[in-house]
Amino acid sequence: MSFDGLSHIFDADKAAFLNDIENSIRLYVIGTGKQCIAMVEKIPTTRGGSTTYTLYKHELHLDSNLPEFAAVLVKFMRRKRHDGHDLDSALTEPILKVIEDKYVALYNSHGEEISSEFLEKLKDDNILLNSFVERLADKVSGKISKKARAKIVHLLVEQIHDAATSNTSHIVGQHISHFASTAVGAQIASVAAHVLLKAIAMNMGHIIAKFLASAAFKKVVMVLLHKLVVGVITAAVMHFLAANVGSAIGAGALMWIIIPIVAAILIKQIADFPKKLGKEVSKSVRGHLASNFGQTNKDILAKTFEEIFKGENLLEEVANDKDVKKMIGALSDRIVNGSSF
Repeated sequence: MSFDGLSHIFDADKAAFLNDIENSIRLYVIGTGKQCIAMVEKIPTTRGGSTTYTLYKHELHLDSNLPEFAAVLVKFMRRKRHDGHDLDSALTEPILKVIEDKYVALYNSHGEEISSEFLEKLKDDNILLNSFVERLADKVSGKISKKARAKIVHLLVEQIHDAATSNTSHIVGQHISHFASTAVGAQIASVAAHVLLKAIAMNMGHIIAKFLASAAFKKVVMVLLHKLVVGVITAAVMHFLAANVGSAIGAGALMWIIIPIVAAILIKQIADFPKKLGKEVSKSVRGHLASNFGQTNKDILAKTFEEIFKGENLLEEVANDKDVKKMIGALSDRIVNGSSF
């Protein structure tokens, strides 16, 4: 699904958005100090067929435990397991959280434009529009036959498609109860569609705002970013370690020879690592986000669109709108009484 109407809006924010992310990641890595090269060990626990992971953090301390840390670091660089468990950079999850927060803020700043675009997309998406109106009719039209309900859905969908060129929108402001009792069939179907669109438009803004502030939206963003960015962070950390420590750990070198060398390098160079690694990781992430900016936004918007119109929150608000109830009720009465449209 394309959201071209929003592309130029996000594109206008792209440079500032990416600058902010790059700077925030760089400052975060610098702020971790010598723990910028810390690692997490993923320890699985399986219960009831599902697996969860406990993260044990291996931190760098320039004391008697340094050789142990160096041994784990070498395994990480060689992409080996430690005690049978996967290893990852301790930077991965915090950096993902930084990016997630920036995306949430970006979308919250454009809630009004998103709402407007979503309404147009709903009108253009026949399958989703039919589904939404069917579910609405089930809630509002009461105990009428499936055939009558299907007729209501058909009339509303047909009129919604024509709403942009219709001349009946001014009637929406009239007293709905009076109009519902006096209008002719085709006219009431048209006005019912306008009433429905108005109710959707009026309620969509705060429903979208609520969703953008929810844990559900953060999960949408995190899932997409996890696929997109995790490998980039790991690759950047690996590249940095290879450039600064890697010459000491040739593939065939024995651990008992390597560990003292790695420990000596860490003691000598660790003070410079945060600044250097912060620059490398932030630059790599920025570049990857920049090249995928348009597609990432399309994916986030598509998932958000689906959540809004397939979920219950917007549907409930529209179904409880008194004018929508009256107009769909009037349509139901006309159809049940055999009136033509």
